[in-house]
Amino acid sequence: MSQCLILISDEGYWAQSLLVATQAVDNGALRHAQILIYGVDIDEDLFSATQKLLRTHTEYAGIETRQLRTRDFQIPHHQLHRPHLTAVTLARLVIEPELPSDVTDLIYLDGDTQIVGDIAPLLRNRVQDGRILAGRGGLWLDPIRSARRLPPNYPASLGVTMEEYFNCGVLGMTRETLKEYGRPALKAYQDNPSTFVFHDQSALNHVFHGRVDYLYPGYNFHSAYGYADLAETAVARKIVHFTGAKKPWNSDASWWQFGYQAPYWDFARRFPRLAHRWAEPERGVSLNRSRLREHSARVYHTVLQHRSLDDRHRKLSAYASSPVFPFA
Repeated sequence: MSQCLILISDEGYWAQSLLVATQAVDNGALRHAQILIYGVDIDEDLFSATQKLLRTHTEYAGIETRQLRTRDFQIPHHQLHRPHLTAVTLARLVIEPELPSDVTDLIYLDGDTQIVGDIAPLLRNRVQDGRILAGRGGLWLDPIRSARRLPPNYPASLGVTMEEYFNCGVLGMTRETLKEYGRPALKAYQDNPSTFVFHDQSALNHVFHGRVDYLYPGYNFHSAYGYADLAETAVARKIVHFTGAKKPWNSDASWWQFGYQAPYWDFARRFPRLAHRWAEPERGVSLNRSRLREHSARVYHTVLQHRSLDDRHRKLSAYASSPVFPFA
């Protein structure tokens, strides 16, 4: 068995993905897995600067980067139906031929995550062939409210319930499973672009229905959980996932505390060539800290009193305490 932790990124998430990889190293991931970042259509100067950085900072020399081009994924451009959808969005479905020959198992992470706890159990775990390891999405926390925000009959159109629907920010599977089901998932999206509104996530939910091992919520602590657990009492967080348009590197206006913004600013100070798009001057950081504290105070005094969020907190706490996970 050879486990590999992989991220796939274009230039927009390149620095963020590097941050995740360095956090993985800092948490001892290299004792259990290779770490590999695939860059899709990354500027050659930026890619070279990244490799130089990893060579210079020897503690991160175990992070491997590989350069790919859009054409490598063989996704016809006419199949990319939405203006904001790029080939890299679907790349994880067809990445198997590009994996190192010795890799038998893989954990995939989105670039808008952070590793904030011990992920050794995740990396040591082996998923059965034909199954996928994933964390539940946020639809089940408030089905009525979720139904109002989604297209009609979604996720029923995928063949799943709101309780079964999973988020794809953290995934685990064997190489053979990806090889067998990746292309069919891509075809499912290509055949149903108007139904599969969340692209590869919709397709994977459809293809793997009934064959999902659900993660403890701390391994994919996404924004729906963040709003439900503002007091940080329901779930032991290991991987946080900033779903939605607002991210810690571009906005204060969400559930995260300064602790989740600080790593981006710290990374930008250490490696300005890689993170120039979201590097902020010191004065700006101080102002952001102040605004965030004010925002957080408003959240704790007003949002937590909202009955819907209180109900979600109770549901999430009960779920996190249930003995249903392959590891926790």
